[in-house]
Amino acid sequence: MKCRPALQIFLSALIIFLLSNSVFAVTIDNLNSIVIQVTDTSVDTRSKVLPQAFEQVMRRVASSHSAVAHPEFAKAKQKVDSYINTYFYTENSGTYNLTVQFNDQALADLLTKMGRSSFSKNRPQVLLWLVVDQHNKPQFVNSSSQEPLADKIDLLSSNYGLPVLFPLLDLTERLFIAEQDVINFNLPPLQQAAGRYNADSVVVGKINNLSGVWHCEWRLLDGPQDIAWNSTGDDLDVMFNQLAEKLVASYKVTDKSIASNKNSIAVRVKGVNSVADYAKVLAYLKNLSVVQQVEIGSVDGNQAMFMVSSEAGKEAVIKALNMDTLLAAESDIDATLIYRINS
Repeated sequence: MKCRPALQIFLSALIIFLLSNSVFAVTIDNLNSIVIQVTDTSVDTRSKVLPQAFEQVMRRVASSHSAVAHPEFAKAKQKVDSYINTYFYTENSGTYNLTVQFNDQALADLLTKMGRSSFSKNRPQVLLWLVVDQHNKPQFVNSSSQEPLADKIDLLSSNYGLPVLFPLLDLTERLFIAEQDVINFNLPPLQQAAGRYNADSVVVGKINNLSGVWHCEWRLLDGPQDIAWNSTGDDLDVMFNQLAEKLVASYKVTDKSIASNKNSIAVRVKGVNSVADYAKVLAYLKNLSVVQQVEIGSVDGNQAMFMVSSEAGKEAVIKALNMDTLLAAESDIDATLIYRINS
């Protein structure tokens, strides 16, 4: 059986829920290590790539993309050397591989400062049943079919340190499981097959693309739990990230630093159609002079929610937003500021 190393971005928040339930944990080694290719062994080159390495390791350890946007992490990145145990170079066809090992306890302490849980190397294992339905030709996604999509999920999963299993879909399995079982969410045979993989947590998903727009439906099955989501958008990477935020919202898991901040203001931004749009809005909000902190609240379709902390208050944030043309105000509902990206 081939076990792909870990799941995406889109299951980045799933671990928070699954760690509190009975699952078959998998030990992931080298969570705090990373290898980066560099052109030389100079101090200048190393200094340039270490912050990048730090971000990648933090996403994996915290199983979160938003962790690297936290102000405490921004401070830590300024003194990245203090978080490193060791590093070394190996030559690779004229270039070099720089291996960096970060300190376990230092990372755990940083996560605590950020108000986040610190996860161990033992992480829950999830079985993923995923079908792409294109032109009425549904097809399973696994190691031997839909390879570009499987590789995308594989890369994202590795980045977030969560183990996942794609089904084997061998002759034995295909005798009683078909693509229509996933499309119709016929759950009993899918749950029954999970026992074969030593995984009692299952994610079932179907995705299709109509006129350039991705439509995704998901079900999380864990014991008696059966939780469903769906999302749409023109960027599949964003879709996976949206599912992660849906999981966070469903389990009511929030960053403690946000929950305890009385000056937090919800800003919903419409028209977030790509990763580039998302990054642009996040950077813009963080650079507002009246804002001390920005965190991800949730993502739904082409709308993104940001939690903006400002000691100056809501009216100061509104004034700052109205001084630029990136976002256009639409409404103000239940203490949530609603804006749209100007086209």
